[in-house]
Amino acid sequence: MTTALRVRQAGCLITLAALMGACSGAEIERCVARQVELGEKNHGFELIDLASKEVWLTTDWEVEEFEEFSLPFSWSLWRKNDPRIGAGQTGQILRSPGCEPGKHTYMSAHGREFVHVVNLENFGEEPDGSDGLINAVTLNKHHSIRFDAGDPIEILSDPTGQRYVLVARTLESAAEEPSLPDGWTLAQRTLSHALDVALDGEVTILRMDNKDSFQGPIAAEVKIRFED
Repeated sequence: MTTALRVRQAGCLITLAALMGACSGAEIERCVARQVELGEKNHGFELIDLASKEVWLTTDWEVEEFEEFSLPFSWSLWRKNDPRIGAGQTGQILRSPGCEPGKHTYMSAHGREFVHVVNLENFGEEPDGSDGLINAVTLNKHHSIRFDAGDPIEILSDPTGQRYVLVARTLESAAEEPSLPDGWTLAQRTLSHALDVALDGEVTILRMDNKDSFQGPIAAEVKIRFED
């Protein structure tokens, strides 16, 4: 006989499935043709479902409120990511993972609306030769980023020549530069021409020791032109 675990919490009936990530109190609309509205803020707040490996994003929070917010017991397999700020670029979420182009999955929870932006595949890895200075995460996302001519940009290159662009920093990031393992290089330049970067499908995020996040690799045929 199968026994279901059931707990009463804050007036909600929580089953074992809820404890494994299907959280009570959340309303989800999957793959709807509605434009993602992330607002004008250049920072975002993410909740990570460790059970389903889904990442959900909202800009509808103030930093102090997010830091004070604690996930309820029924969300015990969820985690808060540290608040992130964009590295000066404009971007668009083309679709949620598992949806057709132009469609997104939304979740209403904790008085806010989130959009499903990422499916995690592997995390907690270290690239070869990184000497413990870089943490790698492999994920699935559909994201395009545009840098305009005159924008500052940072490009990280690994020893094989693969390139990764700085996409986000933590709001708590210190001013110091990231530590680079042997064979890795960092170009901090100004663009002479506009640049479109496609982070579409399987993407690797490299989190540096100062919490800067570089994403890619950028396709080899993409030309990056700097000012002299």
